[in-house]
This record gives sequence, C-alpha cells and structure tokens, in this order.
Amino acid sequence: MYRPLLLVPLTLLALASVARAQSSPPDPPADDASDVAVARALFGDARAQIEAGRFAEAEATLVRALALHDAPSIRWNLALTRAQRGRLVEAREALRAVRRQLDPRDPRRADADARIAALGERIAELTLVTPDAPEGVVVRVDGETLHPAALGFPRPVDPGAHRITATAPGHEPVELVLELAEGASRRLELTLRPSATAPTPPPTPALEARVRAAVESTVAPANASPTDDGGDVTDEWWFWTAIGSVGAGLIAGAIAIVVAETSGPAHDLPGGPIETSGGCE
Repeated sequence: MYRPLLLVPLTLLALASVARAQSSPPDPPADDASDVAVARALFGDARAQIEAGRFAEAEATLVRALALHDAPSIRWNLALTRAQRGRLVEAREALRAVRRQLDPRDPRRADADARIAALGERIAELTLVTPDAPEGVVVRVDGETLHPAALGFPRPVDPGAHRITATAPGHEPVELVLELAEGASRRLELTLRPSATAPTPPPTPALEARVRAAVESTVAPANASPTDDGGDVTDEWWFWTAIGSVGAGLIAGAIAIVVAETSGPAHDLPGGPIETSGGCE
C-alpha cells in the first residue's frame, strides 16, 4: 500500500543525480604516464640548475616540464626562477596560478599569498596616455603592441629600462627609454605631431586646364598660330616646353606653401623627467 509513495522520492533522487552528472564539467584527461615520468625527470634537472644558480637554464627546463605535466610544484619553482631573473610580473602570475591549483586547506596557499604581496610591492606601474590620438596610432612597450583599450590604465611592468614607441600615419614617431625603479609609478603622455613634410598632391584636371590656357594666351611665339598648318597647338614644340616650365614653377610654389604652413619650431616630448629613483626594496 505504501510502495507508490516510496517510488516518488526515489525517482526524484535519481533524476537529480542525472541532472548533476550532466551539468558537471567532465574531468580533464589524465596526463600520459610516460609524459609525467619525463616531466618528473626534467623537474629534477631544474632543481639542480636552480641550486647551481643557472636560473635561465632552470626556467627553460621547467617550461618543458610544465608542457608535459601541469603540477603546482612545477609552477611554484617556475615562479621563483622568474623572480630571480627580475621578471616579477610573470612570477606573480605564476604564483597566482599555483594558488588556484592548491586545496583551500593547503598551507602553501598562505606562503603563495605572502609572496604575491611581496612581488606586488616591487612591481612598477606605467600609465601611457595619447591625448588627441590620431587615427591608426600604435603604442609599443619593449616591442609589444598595446591594445587601445589598455591605454590610460596602469600597466604592471618589471623594474628597469623600457623602450616606448608611438607611431601613426602622417605623424612624427615618438621613441624614448624610460627607467623605472621597484615600486615606482609613472604616467606618461605621448603626443604625436603631424609630419613636417607631406607628399605633393598630383595635378588636378583643373590645374592642367589653367596651365594650358596660360600657355596658349601668353607664351606662344608671335609668328606662330595654332592653325598655321591646320594642326592642333599641342603638336607644336614650344607648347610642351612651356608646359614643363610653367608646371615646374607651380609645383615649386605648392611645395613652398606646404612647407611654410606645416613647419614649426621643435618641441620637447612632454611627460617630465625620466624616473630614475624611488620605490622600495
């Protein structure tokens, strides 16, 4: 008599279990056992290289090991190696990745938090601004192109020297080297000015008609007539000689006007003196 009532909760429980199984993401595939063995051997080599102070070699070895097997111990040592090489931004990101992999009860999370905070105090910040930026402006830091959305916001950078460039079509390029101390923060405006010279535009049909009219009315020889032999004036030698002379004069005048309008006194790049001190250890 009570069996139908018992079947209802059991059915609901089964359906809920199926729904959870379908909504949960599948477990990532396990690494190949041979790859894990190679990664373990590479990790041992990297530890020996770290103890010997060969941090560049250790970093390359750990990157290879990480490609084969993603383990917190590999990322942890990769972060410490990059910090030793002065690549603080990458080291902090590697430690953050380690923290996400660790169990919340793992005591290493507290150590990771402390190291992340310490690196944050040493990392410098650079804010690049392009006021009245022309169309097509491209800003690069150490050869890396910045996304336009990143301009105007603090960008974490490693302490040291950084090469900054800004280019845009029809504008003079901006290039400078900025030195940042640990923990320093700088805001730099990159102002691009129009180029001092511009290409001479090609002659328009209206200009050609004006030249032709001027030649026919003023420079034709007194004893010559366009209809002397029944031919067109463009068949006469003097017509094309005059065309060249008048055209050269007009082009020279146009260039002089363009240079006069676009030339101006040179200006120093805004942004103040280069940061050479400050920050904390």
